[in-house]
Amino acid sequence: AYKTYTEIAAKYTATNLAALKRRDNGERCELYVARPAFIRDTDSKKLSGKRKGDAYHKLMEHIPFDKPLSETEAKDYIINCTYDFLSDAERECIIPSDISRFFNNDIAKRMLSSERIYREFPIFHRLSDSILSQVIDNYQQTESDGAYVQGIADMFFIENDGIVLIDYKTDSFSDEEKLTEDYSFQLKVYAEALRKAFSMPVKEMYIYSFKRCSMVKI
Repeated sequence: AYKTYTEIAAKYTATNLAALKRRDNGERCELYVARPAFIRDTDSKKLSGKRKGDAYHKLMEHIPFDKPLSETEAKDYIINCTYDFLSDAERECIIPSDISRFFNNDIAKRMLSSERIYREFPIFHRLSDSILSQVIDNYQQTESDGAYVQGIADMFFIENDGIVLIDYKTDSFSDEEKLTEDYSFQLKVYAEALRKAFSMPVKEMYIYSFKRCSMVKI
């Protein structure tokens, strides 16, 4: 059974909440403690799936967003401009065409012409009762300080009428429906936080799958 409202943790990550939500749907979830830095596989020629995902995220945090990049331009940037934030193994695991294809969709084109772009935006947000009631059995509103979520929004941009939130994924998925099921709740948590922080609506949410080279609307 889940924790009741009297046993609510003081702080969650969005991933924790998404895991609780998936467990509510009958899925088995596990949590892993990160290994110490000195034994991580950062410099290994064979990176874990998570380390590959981290490499893609770090690249997307730094790569220029001033114009669409071709495969050749993406490859040139990866080879020549990433030595201060990617290891050799991380650099080699990134496929340049994955990056160039990101720019070849309508949402990315809107991003490039938007007013403001935010990347790796820190989230620390008091969870609403509506969110908590979805993941905690027998949740009841209390007068306490409540629970907070901490995380990082991969990227969002601002247009005249609201925020467009994008989350990057490198996992393998059999179909878009599975991708949406696994991660839509996490984006809803981030959207709630951004809505409050910027006092404007999050009008659209997307997951960009590097494996499928597709932008999936939530």
